[in-house]
Amino acid sequence: MWTYDNDDDGLVDYVYWKGRTDSDKLRLSIKSAGEHHHILIISDAELNDTGLYNCYDGKGTRKVGYQLTIAGMRSSCIL
Repeated sequence: MWTYDNDDDGLVDYVYWKGRTDSDKLRLSIKSAGEHHHILIISDAELNDTGLYNCYDGKGTRKVGYQLTIAGMRSSCIL
């Protein structure tokens, strides 16, 4: 499971959960990198993609978190 939090509303958005990417996050995708390993890909990153991205295992334990800051340039990011 991947979540996203930009601290604006205090709520966490689900990016990837139970094998599916959230349908309103069209620029985000998940690439499988082996059993139990997934890569979050952000295509054409935008300023509003800035935030904390967390990855959880199947038991709900946070495994890693990435603070992404977009400074205004157009690029692709792989987390």
